[in-house]
Amino acid sequence: MEITKLNIFLAFLKIGSYSFGAATGEVLIENLVERKKWMSLEKLREAYAVAAFAPGPYHVNIVVNLGYQLRGISGMLLSVAGFVLPSLFIAAGIAAMLYQPGVAAFFMENHGILMGLQAGIAGLLLNATIKLGEDIITGKTETAILLFLLFVMGAGKLFSDGVSFFVIILAGAVITYAIPVVRKIRGHSEP
Repeated sequence: MEITKLNIFLAFLKIGSYSFGAATGEVLIENLVERKKWMSLEKLREAYAVAAFAPGPYHVNIVVNLGYQLRGISGMLLSVAGFVLPSLFIAAGIAAMLYQPGVAAFFMENHGILMGLQAGIAGLLLNATIKLGEDIITGKTETAILLFLLFVMGAGKLFSDGVSFFVIILAGAVITYAIPVVRKIRGHSEP
């Protein structure tokens, strides 16, 4: 399928209409990498990494990057418009509905509904994380870096309000860059 401006807008309109929070990663992989084959998983990973360094909504930042990769400035603008429009209308509808008499009280009394949604989203996030990282975490070094960063995030959550997402990604990049440099200085070869 040719990557036209209309195809970009429609693809991201579809993605934006049914990707909720953590599920967005899974939906992007499924649609852009696996089905349409518009990009490699590596290019999608790059978009995730770059998005972490920009202010604003994380998934919108990813879509900005992906749209630009696909068709330059016009692809970027069309992908963001398509991705954000469904959220705008759905969020406006939910906000209007929640302020109707009795609706907010219903959710307060039946909080299990929201807990079930959160559990489902956690599962989708875990699945997307595994897909994004399954061929990156291949050896002892990568596993050690991952475990160290998970420890830092957990310790940060225990002793404060958490560690910034930006700090975790930056630490991962610095550690991953530093390991081969240190090995080279010490005269060890890559594993």
